[in-house]
Amino acid sequence: MEIVRTFSRAWGVLFAFGVGVGAAWGQTIGNIPAQNHTAGQNIPTIHLSLSGFEDSRVLRMMAANTTSGNAQSYEEPGKRIFQGLKPDIVMIQEFQVANNTSTSVLRSWVDETFGAHYNFFCENYSGIPNGVISRWPILQSGSWDDGPDGVGDRGFVWAQIDIPGPRNLWVVSVHFKADSSSANRRNSQAQTLVGLIQANVPADDYLLVGGDLNTF
Repeated sequence: MEIVRTFSRAWGVLFAFGVGVGAAWGQTIGNIPAQNHTAGQNIPTIHLSLSGFEDSRVLRMMAANTTSGNAQSYEEPGKRIFQGLKPDIVMIQEFQVANNTSTSVLRSWVDETFGAHYNFFCENYSGIPNGVISRWPILQSGSWDDGPDGVGDRGFVWAQIDIPGPRNLWVVSVHFKADSSSANRRNSQAQTLVGLIQANVPADDYLLVGGDLNTF
C-alpha cells in the first residue's frame, strides 16, 4: 500500500491516509500515532513500519480538490495531476466538469482521466458535490447529510469498495465548511461524521476518510 499526500486549493490542506489492506495479501502496516498540527507550520516526517508489501499489490489512495478557473470545475490541470499520480481510489471534491454533473459527462471524464475500467459515484447536489472514483467495483454508495451545521451544496459521500482480499474498504469523501470563523461548524460536521460511521460501517471492514478539511 502507498500513502499519498497531495494538496487542495489555496484555502485548505488535504490528506489521504491508507489504513489496512486485505488479509489475503499478507501485508502489515504499523500504527500511525495521533498527531495535531498547526496550519502554516511544517509537518514532521511520518514514520511507518511496513512488511510483506509487493510492488504489484500497491493500493494508491488520493483525496483531491484540484479544480481550477473560476467555475470550481475540473479542467486540464486537475486532470493531469490525476494522470500523473495514477491513484486507485480517489475521494474527490467539487466533482463537476464544465459546470456539469450529469452521469454521461462525468463518465466520459473518468474514462479520459483514469480509464474505462474505473467506477465512480457522485452525489446529487447542485453546487460542488463530493464523489468517489475507484479502480475496483463499488458495491454500494450514497450520500450522508452533514448535520444541522452542515452546508447545502454537498454532503458526505460514502462507498463500499470490493478491494482484493476478504474485507471490503469503506471510503468517505468530505468537504467541510470553509472560512476562518466556521471552526465550530467544522467540529459539528466532524462529530456528525463519526456518528454516521459508527452506525453504518461494519467493524470488520476497512475505513478511509479523506477530503478538503478547510482547516485554518
